[in-house]
Formats: sequence, C-alpha cells, structure tokens
Amino acid sequence: MKKIISLVLCLCLLITALPLSASADENFDGAYDAIVKGVLAFDERIYIDQYNISTADFSELFNVIVANEPLLFNMKMCYYGSSGTKVAYMRPEYVMTQEEYNEAMVFVNAEVEAILATIPEGLDDYETALYLHDYIALNFCYDLTYTIRTIYDFLKEKTGVCAAYTFLYDELLTRIGIENYAVRCQSLNHVWNEIKINGNWYHVDITWDDPVGSTTDVTDKGYYARAWHDDFLCSDDKIFATHATDIVTKYACTDKSFDNLSWKNSYYPVGFANGNVYVLDDDNISLLDIKTDNTTAVFDADYEMHRSEINGRYYMNLPYFGSYDNKLIYHNGESILAFDPIALTAKTLETPVTDNKITLLYVSGNTVNYIIGTSDTKAEGEFKTLLLTKGLAGDIDGNGELSALDYIMLKRAVMSGIELSVSQDIWDVNADGLFSLLDYITLKRVVMGTYVLN
Repeated sequence: MKKIISLVLCLCLLITALPLSASADENFDGAYDAIVKGVLAFDERIYIDQYNISTADFSELFNVIVANEPLLFNMKMCYYGSSGTKVAYMRPEYVMTQEEYNEAMVFVNAEVEAILATIPEGLDDYETALYLHDYIALNFCYDLTYTIRTIYDFLKEKTGVCAAYTFLYDELLTRIGIENYAVRCQSLNHVWNEIKINGNWYHVDITWDDPVGSTTDVTDKGYYARAWHDDFLCSDDKIFATHATDIVTKYACTDKSFDNLSWKNSYYPVGFANGNVYVLDDDNISLLDIKTDNTTAVFDADYEMHRSEINGRYYMNLPYFGSYDNKLIYHNGESILAFDPIALTAKTLETPVTDNKITLLYVSGNTVNYIIGTSDTKAEGEFKTLLLTKGLAGDIDGNGELSALDYIMLKRAVMSGIELSVSQDIWDVNADGLFSLLDYITLKRVVMGTYVLN
C-alpha cells in the first residue's frame, strides 16, 4: 500500500496539551514511550506501526508529548509516514546535533540541580511547590519578544514565554516526585501546569503570577522582582473565572481549599527558613500556615511602609524576604537585615548612606539586589547589590575560611576607600560599625592566632 508522508509542526508559541482519547486498539502509552526514547536517541525514523495510532490522532499524541517532555528541546517538528489510516513511523527534525544536545543537557542538569539545591529543608510538598513557584517568578522574566520557549533557552537567557515557565516548573517538580501535567487555553494562547499534591490536582500558572513591568529591560529585574500567588493551587472553578472557559485539562482540580486564602492576595514573595514559611504581616515577621491562612507574629521587624503609584496601581515598598543560610533577608526601608528564626534576632547587614528609602529587595543565590529611590523600579532609583556569605566575620574572599588573603584584601579596601561588596557583618571584624584599619588589624591578629573573636 502506498505510504503518505505528512508534516506535524511544533513551532507555535502555544504548545497544545490535549487529553488523549484513543480508540480501543490504539496504544497511546506505548507510542508515547517509543517516540520519547527515539527522539532522545536522535533516531532518524521512529517506527510506531505496532501501536495502531491513527493519522487522525497522531497530532494529538505528538502535541501531548511536546507539551509534557521538557527535555525534548532537540526537536522542532516532525514528519510522519502512514499506511492507510495508521501512522507507520515518525521522522523528527532536529535543531541540534547529538553532541550539541549532550552539552546542552549538561548545562540544563546543572542549572536544574542548582535550583533544587536551594530548596530549604523541612518543607512539605505544598510549601516546596510554593518555593519553586516563587523562585521561578523572581529569577526569570517574561520574554516580550515571544521567541524563547524551551527549558534550555529559558535557563540560559532567564526569560521566556509561558511554555518555558511551564517546562521548567514541570522538570523541577518531576525531579522531586511531584506529578504534573500541561494545561492549555486556546483562546488565551496560553499554557500552565496542573500539579498533584496529597491526592488532589491544582492549577499553577507561574506566568500570570510573574507580572510584566513597564520596561523591557529584564537584566536587572527591578519591577520584575515579584511573585504573585493568585494562580497558585487553584481549582477548576477559580481558573475558569480568571482565565477563560475553553481550558483543556487532563485531571479535574476539584479542591477549592486554597482558592480564597488571604495570603495569596499579596504582591510579594513569602519567605522560607528553618522549615517554615514566613510573611511580613503589618510590621511583624510572622509564621504562615499556607493551608489554613493562620499567621503567628514572631518578631517586630520595624518595617516602615510607604506607597508609590506605578501604572495606575499602588504599591508599598515591597516587604520581600530572601532566604540565605537559613536566615530571612529583608529590609525595613533604612537597612538590609538578616533575621535568624531560631534565635529570633535580626542583624544589620548594610545601611546605605542615602536620603532615600530602600524600596525593593530580592535575593538570588548569595546576592542581595535592592533599589534605593522613590519607587520600586530601577528607572526611578539606584540599583545596588550586596554579596552574602555564610556569616564568617573576616571572610572577605568568601571561601569559608580566614587567611592572609582576607586581611590583605581588607587592608587594601580600607586604605583606598573602596566599598566592599560583602555584608557589614563580614568586613566589620571588630564589630564597632566602622570601616577602618582596626578591622584589618583585628583580622590579621585572628589569622596569626593571637586573637579570638567573640
């Protein structure tokens, strides 16, 4: 019988995620696994005739694979050959060589594992899903050129469209054992995740929880350093009300217990430390139970709030927490501080000399990024950074130990008046609040073994 060759494209911005509705003799699962295995092996032809996939259903199957397999970024489209009404084989078109893909996968694996390594200990699955949601929203931006959609390019460029957000969240959740699936809405040309926790499925749309600002400059985040939570752990009813009604899902999301919790109305991230979740509640740092909405004040943060209007919407100077070394990094408008949830104390890391306020702060890795000005955008303020270490006073080079190099670097900085990028608790070795030669002298004595810090 004559074979017909057809073309299936996966180039569009939206990756369709349709539920499978195979006929009795079609083996979608078998064909799915064979195609994924073949694409990863860079096979020129992947034979699936034994799975009895009809030509009418092949596009559906292919689109589901593309939407739910983030690591198939080596392929952009495929052709298929048919015999009668059945697909005999698939012929992928690859966008890179196997060697290039292997190199790309080294990068992807390293980046994904690095993100997973930042997850604080002691979080349950709900809290872990929230942490990864906020991490992506804070460290990645929406691609206003609408061109970046693979997990590989997303991790490289730190910007992408909704498919890229969906792919990265998918891969992170999959690696820690949280089941998830891609959801699509044709009228919105949009995709997001639904995830399964404690037996229930929920919608999570990180793209919509990561607001796009008024500037296309995504290199410094600025306005972008927000993580909204309106579309985190939502039921079908909630998503239908806020998105559209032509949403195609695979699993029903019937649990409404997270739909109307008040903490989800915040426009800033929550904090994670000591196995718990925290919010800035009025001027207190408070423990948050994300399941019950209950908060318990644990520390007076002395937070000075003021309002600014951006694009017709009012914002406070954002009370954002960042996690580092099991501490919560925050600002009170005047200073950057680190709150220890075990000791219930806060230590000042930096007090900028300025007449303006700190209006925004976010932490990426060991770097505190903050803005000083009259609003929370870089365009209207000064963008600054502060490097964090594990808290060893005098460890200027940040290698975790004290050496002659540390006091030499400190002496040169003091003598030349250069501002060090490490926090005050690192350079203020004698703890007098002043950047002076006494810090160098104290550190040298410590390294020489003639003095012990308290």
